[in-house]
Amino acid sequence: MKAKLMSLVLATSVVFGSLAMPAAVMAYDFDDDYYYDDDDEYLDDLDELRWFEYMAYKYDKAHSYVNVTGVCVSSVAVQLPVGGSYQITGYVKPDNANNQGVCYYSSNPAVATVDGNGVIRAISPGTCYIVTKTSEGGYEAYTSMTVTPQTTILPVIR
Repeated sequence: MKAKLMSLVLATSVVFGSLAMPAAVMAYDFDDDYYYDDDDEYLDDLDELRWFEYMAYKYDKAHSYVNVTGVCVSSVAVQLPVGGSYQITGYVKPDNANNQGVCYYSSNPAVATVDGNGVIRAISPGTCYIVTKTSEGGYEAYTSMTVTPQTTILPVIR
């Protein structure tokens, strides 16, 4: 009896662009020079191409990447006295986008600063913008910031 030499092609991942396809099993028969799918059915060149296209389609359908299309911010205008603080929140659009990352920065840190959590701190009187920017796509939303002088209330002596 002639022993068939076969190789199992166990794909842990097949890369299509930047996406990786999940594992699949195919057998390659060196004697007959054909691929067989996991149901032991012969695959000719066209079937082989269709099999890979189908697996890529199945993966894309199950693991579609949702791109960022924009950003909005919880407050478009804030007024604070010197020393005051206020928190804003950036919302990535669409809500189901894979990358929900945002960063914040001030157009004039001498007037107001903002930390990575969106907490604004009023430093000195003036105006500036607090920018909310998406990690993916660079979309921006702006909060107009006005810092007023700190008001001191003096007691009235009679």
